[in-house]
This record gives sequence, structure tokens and C-alpha cells, in this order.
Amino acid sequence: MTTATTQDRPQPLQALDVANATRLQIAATRRELKKLSGEEGRERVVELLDRPDRVIGAIRVGQLLRMPQGMGVAQAEKILSKSRISAHRRLRDLTVRERSELSRLLERGERPEDAPEASYRRQPRRRQPAHLDIAPFRAWLFCVLREFDGNRGRLADALGTAERRVYSWLYESSVIQVGVADRALCHIGRPDLLAEFWPALYEFDDGEQVAA
Repeated sequence: MTTATTQDRPQPLQALDVANATRLQIAATRRELKKLSGEEGRERVVELLDRPDRVIGAIRVGQLLRMPQGMGVAQAEKILSKSRISAHRRLRDLTVRERSELSRLLERGERPEDAPEASYRRQPRRRQPAHLDIAPFRAWLFCVLREFDGNRGRLADALGTAERRVYSWLYESSVIQVGVADRALCHIGRPDLLAEFWPALYEFDDGEQVAA
């Protein structure tokens, strides 16, 4: 007896299979965001807004905004009110401009009181870019991964983040937010590497170096 493939199943059952798989992946995304701190969770949402895949695109905007730890209904509604976007719209239906506006409002959120102070902010400098080339950080990350015997979970714990985010840094992302990189390096005990990887963060407008 042969087992029926997905294509052999009646169309309503195929649709049900797709819907169930989508719900499972959305639940996995929610669990990932709940493991992150409030600020890291918002930054992860910004990444999802930037490149929504088929599954993320099916999430309603209000649902996605409430997924990060510490993001309640009132805070999500405040962001939606400012952006004039309905909570019931699906992410895939938003324009690029609308997604950019949501990202801007999320990035302006308050930092939690227990968040470590970002070392790159301790000196007065010119306005810094929000995103950095991830190449030097990724190269270092692969070296450190070998020290953890290739175990991304242990490396994620050492960096104070989720394993899925470490995977993204290693194989997917082309940029990294400066605050995210700083917190990860501080968590693993190497805040000095921020100046080594991106020395431009420690320069004044006239090019003078700032002591890290």
C-alpha cells in the first residue's frame, strides 16, 4: 500500500495542511521573540518587517507587534495609531513605506531600565548609522563558534540572544544594528571588539579617534 502524497489529497485538505504549517511557524516565531529581551524583541521585529517571508507575511500587524516581550496591547496600539495602520492588516499587504514607518516607530522605543549601557554611546560623537556591515562580526563569530564545538545554542547563550538570531548572523544577514552588536559583545565580555570591527564609530567629525 502506498502513502498518498500532499498533491494526492483533496484540495480542502491541502489547504488545511498549509494553514496548520503556517500556524506552527507563527507560534515558533512568537516563542523566539518571547525569549528575547524587550529591546532585542523589537529589533527582531524590525528585521522581520524588512524582509517578510511567506509565513511572516500572513501575520496580522497587531499580532506581530504584541509578540515581543514587554510589548503590550496599549504600546502596540500607540504605534499603530501613529502609523495609521490597522491592526487587522496582514504584513504582506503593507507597502514598503508602511513597513519602514513601523520600523522607525519601533526603533524609537524606550530602552528597558535593566538594559546594559551601550559602550559606543559613552562618548559624544556625530550621528552614527543604524546598521553596520556584518562581515567583521560574522568572521569573528565563526571563529568563536569553533570554540563552542559548533554548538550554536551555547554560543547564543554566551551572546545573550536566541539561537535563531545567531544563525541569521552567520548565514543570512548582511548588516547588523549597532546596538545589537554592542550588547552581544558586552554580554560575551568583549566590548573592545566594537572599536576593532567598526572604528568609524569612535571618530569625531574631524576624524579624531575616541578612546574606546
